[in-house]
Amino acid sequence: MNYSYIVKGQKVKLEPINSKIAIRFHEPSKRSDRFKIINKINKIDSFDKRLELTKEKYTVFDTISVKTKRTFNKLNSQLKMVNEIANSTPVFKSADNLVIPTDRLLIGFNKPEKVNQLINEINGEIIDKEGNEYVIKLNEVDDIFEIISKLDKNPEIDYAEPDFIILGKHLPRLNSKYNSISNFSNYSQFQYALDITKSRDAWKYIRGNKTINIAILDEGVDSFHEDLQSAIVGNYDGTDNDEFQEPFNNDAHGTACAGLVAAIGKNHIGNEGVGSGCSLLAVRIAFSNSIGRWETRNHWIARSIDWSWKNGADVLSNSWGGGLPSTKIINAFERARTKGRNGKGCIIVAAAGNDSGAVSFPGSLVNVLTVSASNEFDQPKTKTSADGESWWGTNFGKEVDICAPGVHNYTTDISGKKGYNDGSKGINENYVDNFNGTSSSTPIVSGCIGLLLSINSNLTEKDIRKIIKETADKVGNVTYNKQGHNSYMGYGRLNVLKAVLRVIKEQK
Repeated sequence: MNYSYIVKGQKVKLEPINSKIAIRFHEPSKRSDRFKIINKINKIDSFDKRLELTKEKYTVFDTISVKTKRTFNKLNSQLKMVNEIANSTPVFKSADNLVIPTDRLLIGFNKPEKVNQLINEINGEIIDKEGNEYVIKLNEVDDIFEIISKLDKNPEIDYAEPDFIILGKHLPRLNSKYNSISNFSNYSQFQYALDITKSRDAWKYIRGNKTINIAILDEGVDSFHEDLQSAIVGNYDGTDNDEFQEPFNNDAHGTACAGLVAAIGKNHIGNEGVGSGCSLLAVRIAFSNSIGRWETRNHWIARSIDWSWKNGADVLSNSWGGGLPSTKIINAFERARTKGRNGKGCIIVAAAGNDSGAVSFPGSLVNVLTVSASNEFDQPKTKTSADGESWWGTNFGKEVDICAPGVHNYTTDISGKKGYNDGSKGINENYVDNFNGTSSSTPIVSGCIGLLLSINSNLTEKDIRKIIKETADKVGNVTYNKQGHNSYMGYGRLNVLKAVLRVIKEQK
């Protein structure tokens, strides 16, 4: 079986992970019954090692001695013949993420008058739509890749792709000698990123304007946090399609990103975001589960993007990535970029990724501002850079536009003992001192953009991307090409002061 689909004319080929398989049992499915069934299947590992995806009724199991594609296909075929099993599907890998197709099809139509006819032909049910784009639920026993292969031949179909489940991994935050609060006389001083990007100097000229809205597309934001509460003006949960987006206990990632963007910093104990004074839209696209992976769906992400620009977002800050390319997500970003801000376009900021490899989706898209990570020594963040975090490095490539500090950032944590910091390190439990990754550098850039729009809200998204790149510092002890670009540093490390002064000068 060939697993593939097409994104913007390019075929995306998928290779199954032979060591994992996802199984959906017919409902009702008791745990005891599933235990008995699995124990009868020779190539499936212990039932206790399973991963439950309760929203999807899928269970991911490890396989035993399944080392070839042929052996895997044979196991998959055998599972489909078990009466108690509704369907089984391969698990695919993208970067360090696990990707699983669902029984939902994401489909765009060229001829809307043919929608009902074509959906009836595949026995589908409409569960969501945006313009001529639909989310279609299929019969759970159908093979979604076979259906996509047939639809690709139909000229009335713009695109057809699976609504993938994405199970991502958060970057570990291990201690090093550089992230000890005891090395500094106060919390404010600990925010080295504000100094290295000259954000404090920029604040002498401009502070964030509350009319500028920056959307944090992430795992939810603690809207009751002492440094965030007054900045948050909108909430949306794309996973449930409602307004309650508060993070679960493990979902500290979005709160940390929000603090770097626009924490108010007025309480003299916490941190201050680069764009402090701007407003935040807390937009939940994912959640964390008990095994340390975050979980999302492509259609959750797309509808969250659409909600953001329709509800007044000026900037979309995306500290996520690593999933497979998606036309639905690309189209949602393009709507934000072209229709947002009354046609001036939302500025889309995206993390490059942390795999020491190629830039991941959506940072790989052309019209987004892609952010890589540097460290407190103005070096590109690699596994051998001087910061001591040897377990990761920034992704790199021609797609990188700008670099910003991505190690040992001090920022907001979920209030109380939830989240990253339970207070046992002697640091206020509402904050964390070692937030890292391109997830950490991306919101710093988003905060800077908030300041630029606070000076001149008429700047287009193209204007902003140009200013950010042209005012960057050529640091890092690396070689920049004739166009001023380096694969790791982009057009240089973010300089907030230079960018602010450029906008002030051009406005005169």
